[in-house]
Amino acid sequence: PRRHAKAPPAGPPAPRSNPLVLAWRFLQTTLLIVLILYVAALVVSHTSGFRALAEERLGRALHAKIHIAKSHLTPGLDVVLGDLKLEETGVVVRARADCARAVIRWHLPRPLGSGEAPEIQLRGARISMAWQGDAWHPRAFADAAEGVAKWMNIPLPAKPKAAGRARDRMDDFMPAAAEDKPSWRGPRVRIALEDGDVTWWTDQVDPVAAVTGLRLAVTPLDAPDRPMMHFLLEAREVSARGAVLAAPLRLESLDTGSQRLMLEMMAGQRPAASPP
Repeated sequence: PRRHAKAPPAGPPAPRSNPLVLAWRFLQTTLLIVLILYVAALVVSHTSGFRALAEERLGRALHAKIHIAKSHLTPGLDVVLGDLKLEETGVVVRARADCARAVIRWHLPRPLGSGEAPEIQLRGARISMAWQGDAWHPRAFADAAEGVAKWMNIPLPAKPKAAGRARDRMDDFMPAAAEDKPSWRGPRVRIALEDGDVTWWTDQVDPVAAVTGLRLAVTPLDAPDRPMMHFLLEAREVSARGAVLAAPLRLESLDTGSQRLMLEMMAGQRPAASPP
């Protein structure tokens, strides 16, 4: 009779993988990848490539040429930009903007974070507005600068000048009417400006108007029935056509979307110099 070979004895059963061990290994791998990406982002933020990307994105948003000298990310991944310069081609030399430091802060949505709106912090901004043709330049800051001028009741050119008229006629520089006060229509972001200067120029030797020591805080508010914006403007000195209008000046207002309510207005006047 034919003999059949005996089957080899079966080995011990393969141990079953513990789901907790697999989950822990997956978590370790994920955390390691996140840590590598986090460190890489911090390192890359110091490079010229990161600055070139930031210049391209900001230039596209502001429709101008942007130059950034310094950049880095904070441990909280806030974007910090240093020595920014804005140039708008095809306009007069006086139309420019510089900023010593800009910080873009992000907040995680609820429930992971505070859910607050993004915040833009600017320090040492110097904005020089120049009147060319029928508009203020740089165009990226035209609306914001005009809004500051109207809120502070600074006289600026109200409309393009007719041909043949003198550019220094005082009737071309009319204070903004109360009904022309702008209502906020910008994005819902927190804006904090410290130690800023804004100067408006025409073709005259001296500036038309100037605001020095400007502090601006824009804060979005969530009311039960509508979104609102809170504004706080402070200035060390406000002048127009060589005359000091206020020194210092403080304005606080609330924009409800349909109207702007003045909460506080305080204007000081520098004492006149005593005769020798």
